[in-house]
Amino acid sequence: MKIGGAKGLRNITSRALESGRRFSAVGLFGSVPFYALLVAIAIFSIPYGAVGTSYKSLLVLVVSVIAGFRIIDGFASRSLRIAEPRLLAPLFGILGLAILQTVQWPGAASAISVDPYETKSFILIFAAVVVTAEVLFFYTTTAHRLKCLVVLVIAVGTGSAVFGLLREFYFDSQSAWLAGYLFPKQGFAQFINRNHFALLIEMAFGLLLGILLKGDFSEKFKFFGWVLAAVMGYSMIAANSRGGLVSMAALILFAVAVHMMTREATSRGIRKELQSKFLESMTYVRKIGAAAGILVTVAGLIVVVIAFVGGETTVTRFEKLKGEFETTNNAGVNRNLIWQATFEMFESNPIFGVGFGGYGTAIPKFEPSGGKYRLQQAHNDYLEILSNGGIVGFALFALFAGIVVRRASKNLTSGNRFRRTICFGSAIGIFGVLVHSLVDFGLHIPVNAFTFAVLIVIATVKVREATTERNEVLRAQAV
Repeated sequence: MKIGGAKGLRNITSRALESGRRFSAVGLFGSVPFYALLVAIAIFSIPYGAVGTSYKSLLVLVVSVIAGFRIIDGFASRSLRIAEPRLLAPLFGILGLAILQTVQWPGAASAISVDPYETKSFILIFAAVVVTAEVLFFYTTTAHRLKCLVVLVIAVGTGSAVFGLLREFYFDSQSAWLAGYLFPKQGFAQFINRNHFALLIEMAFGLLLGILLKGDFSEKFKFFGWVLAAVMGYSMIAANSRGGLVSMAALILFAVAVHMMTREATSRGIRKELQSKFLESMTYVRKIGAAAGILVTVAGLIVVVIAFVGGETTVTRFEKLKGEFETTNNAGVNRNLIWQATFEMFESNPIFGVGFGGYGTAIPKFEPSGGKYRLQQAHNDYLEILSNGGIVGFALFALFAGIVVRRASKNLTSGNRFRRTICFGSAIGIFGVLVHSLVDFGLHIPVNAFTFAVLIVIATVKVREATTERNEVLRAQAV
């Protein structure tokens, strides 16, 4: 009996040590890729949003190393599955299409892409974004890690906003230390183009706004949150991006409208109880009317605030907006002419497009100046996708968007309030990006693309509420 007991104890001890070793490996490689990726996104947001060639290359290298840890973790945990394969499948399809565009098939005069080099550059950056999404999907399995993603987006947005305001009102770009590096003469904050800054702020501001509207937090937290939102909002006005201001107004109206239509009635307190009974007694038409009235009021306040804070400079820029959409523009090529030329380019290559990244090489043939203005983007990401990837590429992006909407809709009806809250906030941020992408190309900037990927993960990821990685490993060992 004693001998059997000793053997049993040794067996239990052996299994415990083996389990501990395996858990340590899973815990190490499970933590390193996740947190390293968050740190990388935060750091690479500093140098112009990683827009330079050297920064892009280094970012791709860092993501590749993190992907290596992800693969090692797959071997250590005996699970080589791809996280969210159905959601990411359209993105892998886009990568496949881009690779196809660089191949010169036998008998063909040239590859599909008019600029195979730029298409290969697109493949590297886009693959890094897809890998980032996969790694985040795989490791965001707890509420704590989901909170880390939320903090990352808000922190990067707030940091950029504060730096932009300091640069605009405090630092002298001509005499500041490292002026040529830290304070470029154009743009806003760390971005060379103020529109790119605006798109980043839309994501962070939208996420924070949704959390503040839907979340159940302490008064101190709400006060601090609204202060951060005010800082980001003020920085947007100071940046004076017309597309950014319109997108910001649109996402605020969208957030208020959705919040009013989906808010939960409560019965705590006399005032809330009366409000609940009043809402229950209202007809659907009256609800729509009340929502419309509030939206009109909010829209009016937004216009007044933008005009008052932005001053004459902002008003003047909006007055010039009409020229961007006129059929002819004596000053040069405007957005309307660019969009017409882009659509003509699509019509010349409707199935597979001119190649991702090949827009700048192909557009001179179609736009009126004949290459005089060196256009590099369509200033409308939807048209650019259509022209670069053709019907096939646009269909793949549309399929991905449909899957994201479906998954986000499920999370918006989750029984967990925290899950619903952050999903609502990320949806608001995504909406702002979709609106701004109608007139600009902010997602071409690596840090914006990576942040957008983080927002999509926040909106669609499945988080286990009570199961930890350690419990899973121990249960597997017990079996």
